[in-house]
Amino acid sequence: MRNSKKIFICYSHQDQKWLKWLDPILKPLIREGTVTEWSDRKIDPGKKWKEEIREALRTSGIAILIISQDFLASDFIFENELPPILEAEQEEGLRLLCIYVRPCDIASFPRLLDFQAVNDPQKPLAELAIPARDRVGIVIAENIRQHQTWKTAGDQIEKISKDVPEGTDGLEDDKGFLEYKEDSFEAMTEMNEVMVRIAELTSKVGQKVNVRQESLNSMITKKEDNVKLAISIVNATAMDVNEYSEQLEKEVPILESKAAAMHDNLVPWLRWRREAGHTTDNDSFGSSVLSMIQAVEPSILQMESFRDSMLGMKGASKPLNNAVVRARIILDRLIGTMKKIQTDSKEYLTILN
Repeated sequence: MRNSKKIFICYSHQDQKWLKWLDPILKPLIREGTVTEWSDRKIDPGKKWKEEIREALRTSGIAILIISQDFLASDFIFENELPPILEAEQEEGLRLLCIYVRPCDIASFPRLLDFQAVNDPQKPLAELAIPARDRVGIVIAENIRQHQTWKTAGDQIEKISKDVPEGTDGLEDDKGFLEYKEDSFEAMTEMNEVMVRIAELTSKVGQKVNVRQESLNSMITKKEDNVKLAISIVNATAMDVNEYSEQLEKEVPILESKAAAMHDNLVPWLRWRREAGHTTDNDSFGSSVLSMIQAVEPSILQMESFRDSMLGMKGASKPLNNAVVRARIILDRLIGTMKKIQTDSKEYLTILN
């Protein structure tokens, strides 16, 4: 079973310097109990190291790849670590973060470009000044903390849905107590899953767009006269933004539906519990709702930041302008839905108190 708090760090031994660079970034998260960290430094002398690595991979919820040319050249990584990591990311929801630390021929394994990078592969950590590296570290911590906030909310929702008293008295309508309970927590769980997907999708697309925009800005700064390349970058950006909008246009109606279903079922159920005197587990309910509020707030900021950043893309071409307009419309709708979830959550807390 995967532990959502456990981070597996995949790296080449030639990059131990960058593994140590990562330590102070993860230390506050470890101290506050947000995550635990595993690398092959944890293997005690005399242990069967291949089995230890295999077990750590099997039980981790997050994987961080420290990518360099030595990483790409490592037979052990490509034969024993990357295959299960990529499979788990695809089939089990393993969160994957890529850190590019030294220049490398990433074209030799282009599939890695499909996953979220915390920094531009063309600007690896080794070529950045210390303040710029520190900012990359902040991005890593923010990504992990946001992922864990949503996961914690989901875990608490699942636990509470099983722990609540299963009273048999009906509410004052045609729908029974247990139906309200089951429907509200089913909707809450599914809503949480959609929010996680949207947050991860936005992070991935945001990184892709930033890389393309930085390439375009670099051409302008260097006064490179390559119209064909510039057009290809702009068109690729438009395609990325349109694909993002297309996926959001599928996810947002689901989120709206689940949020409405949660509200329509949870409010009468919580009121019934209060009137019936079932208040012994209110602290657990309150913790769950607070987790949801805490998870929604940074997600709203993430969406607003991405929406506003798109204003800088306008004017490059008509296809990109159209893509930006489309994305901003669906993002406005998404942000409105998230703010409604926030408001509803505060109503649940009011009923509980």
